[in-house]
Amino acid sequence: MKRRTLIATAGSTIAGAGTVIGSGAVSFVRADRSIGTEVVVDKEAYLRLMPRDSNYVSHSTNGRLKFDFDGVFSETNGFGEGVGTDSVYRFHDLFSARNQGTRDISLYFEYNDDIVADIRVFEYSPTRDHEEPLTAESPSSVREPGEVVQFSMEIDTRETPIGSYETSLTLVAAENPAETLPERE
Repeated sequence: MKRRTLIATAGSTIAGAGTVIGSGAVSFVRADRSIGTEVVVDKEAYLRLMPRDSNYVSHSTNGRLKFDFDGVFSETNGFGEGVGTDSVYRFHDLFSARNQGTRDISLYFEYNDDIVADIRVFEYSPTRDHEEPLTAESPSSVREPGEVVQFSMEIDTRETPIGSYETSLTLVAAENPAETLPERE
């Protein structure tokens, strides 16, 4: 008889505990979780950025893609020192990006409009460049994991005085091209 009483009591205790746990009536929960991530250089990231024209694009000392259109002038080899005034330059097949993530993405650029020269990036193809600069309204074609997109860059100096300029642009890779990056503070 004592054994039956013990089993009945244990059974009702377990059933009562299941009712309390399964009710979802929680007023406060604190759940600490760990997150693991690694910050890597461009060539190892989920979106791998690669130079294609080493005359103008390289990886900087911090592993980020770096563009440099300040050529070294030499009278012996006849190379120029930079882009000219009142001109539009397009550098074809300048750099590329490989989707090393797990989802399909489209790519576009956010441009810094505070600069003097007008810089835009286009999707490059050996047969035909993308007609419009890559923006949120006109992103690249969809790239599956493992696929590469090549880029051309256009520099318009028609309203730019002679001088040296630095700027940056932001490459956005999004599953839904209507997404935008949150503003940095």
